[in-house]
Amino acid sequence: RDATGFDLRLEPRRLAVQVSVGPKRLVWPGEPVHIAIRATDGHGGAAPPNVELHPIVTLGIEPLAVEFTREGSSLVADVPTPADAGPGPWIVRVQVNDQFGNSVGRDFVEIGRRPPAKKPARANGSAQLLPASGAGNR
Repeated sequence: RDATGFDLRLEPRRLAVQVSVGPKRLVWPGEPVHIAIRATDGHGGAAPPNVELHPIVTLGIEPLAVEFTREGSSLVADVPTPADAGPGPWIVRVQVNDQFGNSVGRDFVEIGRRPPAKKPARANGSAQLLPASGAGNR
C-alpha cells in the first residue's frame, strides 16, 4: 500500500433465508395460507442491510398480489381463499429473490378441497321394500 492507496476488504455475502408456507394440512374454503420469510446473515444475526427481498407468490401458475408486513426481521402475509380459485385442489408457491434476481429461498403448500356437505337421509318414509327373490314370490 502506498500513501495514495486504500484497503479494500472483500468477503462473501452471507445470507440465509427461511421461507415457511402453511399450515401443511389445509383445506379451502377455510383458514388462510400463512407465509413467513426470515432473512439472517447465516449465523443468526441480522441480514446485511443492503439485501432486498422480493417475494413472488403464485396460486398454481397464476401470480397472486400479496401484501407483506414487516414483523421484526421477518416478512409475513396471509393468503385467504380467493373467490375465483376454481374447484381445487390448489398449490401456493412462494419464491424469494434478492435484488439481483437470484433465488434465495422458496416453499409451497398443497391445499385440499373441503368435501361437500353430505345430504341428509330422507326421513319422509318414502322408502320402498322390494320383495325378495326366491321360492315364495311366484
